[in-house]
Amino acid sequence: MAINPAYLLNPSSIAGLVTDYRDWQIPLGRRFRSLKIWWVLRVYGVRKIREMIRRHVGLGEVFASLCTSDMGKAVGIEVVAGPSFGLTVFRIVEQGDEPVTREPGKMLAKAKEIGKEKSNDLTKKVYERINAKGEIFITSSVLEGAFVIRVVSANELSEEK
Repeated sequence: MAINPAYLLNPSSIAGLVTDYRDWQIPLGRRFRSLKIWWVLRVYGVRKIREMIRRHVGLGEVFASLCTSDMGKAVGIEVVAGPSFGLTVFRIVEQGDEPVTREPGKMLAKAKEIGKEKSNDLTKKVYERINAKGEIFITSSVLEGAFVIRVVSANELSEEK
């Protein structure tokens, strides 16, 4: 059984060039779910997991504050949702396009605005360019017709620079 939300789609998977091993896993019965968390606790320990979660939530808040700063607004970044547990969702707004939200975290109220397609295309180009570089990997999604970029820090080696 495959679940394919928009944020998991990528050109290679769509074209069938790669095998998505996320569908090949131990069944998620109660015993195997507990085995996965037991293994993580055994490897890292509770204290280390707490530290990692706090650090990554903090990194998400730093990223969201950079996006909502004057510099972020100057280049057309609009925070659509976040930061929530380290996840920030944003899009690039084309000059002259109305913002989708007035405050971070609100649902998209003006997704049908004229000019939204330009912002969607611009956001998609930015998303593809970032992933093509291979330095970091981000995911995308579509929220009420607006193409958005999802950024979350979940790598053990992530740090603020």
